[in-house]
Amino acid sequence: MKQINKKVLLVIFFLLLAIILMAGAFKICAVQTAAGGCETVPKIVIDPGHGGADGGAVGIDGLHEKDVNLEVSLKLRDILILNGYDVIMTRNEDCSIHDNGINGLKAQKTSDMHNRLKIMKENPDAVFVSIHQNKFEEESSWGTQVFYSQNNKESQQLAQIIQDNTICFIQPENHRKIKQAENNLFLLYNAEIPAVMIECGFISNRAECAKLQTEDYQNQLSYVIFYSINEFLKLCSQPSTAV
Repeated sequence: MKQINKKVLLVIFFLLLAIILMAGAFKICAVQTAAGGCETVPKIVIDPGHGGADGGAVGIDGLHEKDVNLEVSLKLRDILILNGYDVIMTRNEDCSIHDNGINGLKAQKTSDMHNRLKIMKENPDAVFVSIHQNKFEEESSWGTQVFYSQNNKESQQLAQIIQDNTICFIQPENHRKIKQAENNLFLLYNAEIPAVMIECGFISNRAECAKLQTEDYQNQLSYVIFYSINEFLKLCSQPSTAV
């Protein structure tokens, strides 16, 4: 009975989101700036990890991480735009964004990462969301896990909201916890704005790898991330009760 209730809840959740999107009636909240003012249009930077010659992790069936990252990111972009958000993509296609004239994969990757960081720094009033897939030597590992930047206290809050909503709506058996990024996660480690990296799933797990390649599951992930971003921004826009 408990499992049936979760499935019913999931169906209701996505039906409501579909109605909201078609009607265009979803009211987004304002982003509160450091100066205490508000931006009328919340700005989101979406970062599909890897791209071009850098395919990222390789799945159990030969899937390249970069492709799932882009598919989920594009779906998330479309939902956010439909709901009035200002969206900036670090990449819109299968490409690296390294500077021209740089040769060698390692040098291109370094340039690419610095250019993604530059986009983040050029948008100090935005929220940064990086989309990735995970891989582990043991095929049994599965489930979404969110990492957050240690430089902005709101990053942890956003990460927890995404993790909680993912577990609630699409992965009820997921017991993973959010984690603070270390220096091996370059973008989060250097972020100054609210920033998270979502490892959507393990492409080293056969069942999850197959699921991550379906449009239906990609839509579910993007809806949950959108829902979580909106919840986070609503909390940020509430007046502080501190004396």
